[in-house]
Amino acid sequence: MKDKARNIVKPIARAIASLGIHPNVLTITGFLVTIVSAFFYAMGNFIDGALVLLFAGLFDVFDGDVARLSNKVTRFGAFLDSTLDRFTEFFIFSGFAYYFRKSFLIVLLVFTALFLSLMVSYTRARGEGLGYSTKKGPMDRPTRYFYIILMSFLPIGYFELYISVFIILTLITVIRRIFDLKKLDEIKEV
Repeated sequence: MKDKARNIVKPIARAIASLGIHPNVLTITGFLVTIVSAFFYAMGNFIDGALVLLFAGLFDVFDGDVARLSNKVTRFGAFLDSTLDRFTEFFIFSGFAYYFRKSFLIVLLVFTALFLSLMVSYTRARGEGLGYSTKKGPMDRPTRYFYIILMSFLPIGYFELYISVFIILTLITVIRRIFDLKKLDEIKEV
């Protein structure tokens, strides 16, 4: 499945690279489009928010390939991409929190989901900083975005349930990554 997706992405990324568009421009544009998505979520237009978020995700799909194809892979570009990804998560979840602002429980759930979503990314990044990469668990970044888009098309009256499942799955992911990173000590001892 991933290889089929790559076969679709590569020619488009090649075309974008041939236009001379810098990958960081794609990263920043995707981020700005995400802010529009967050606005739709804040106004309760969940389907519009999901469609715009899906469109914003296309920029994230292409920026890395464009960087590789145009020989513009930089450490700053990777840093910018991952940093703006965290801002993206903040804005999307803040949109949900604003829409449900009259429900303390849902706002609490939304910010718990945000925290755990950020922790999934943090555990991976921290592990990589220590020399070991982990991608364990069911809720990597693309899956989290897919889940948010999917739940946007479901009846809004069950939002508490959707966000609770999100919390459980991201918590499982964080725990799996923590246990996977326990290998760091085993690597040093060998």
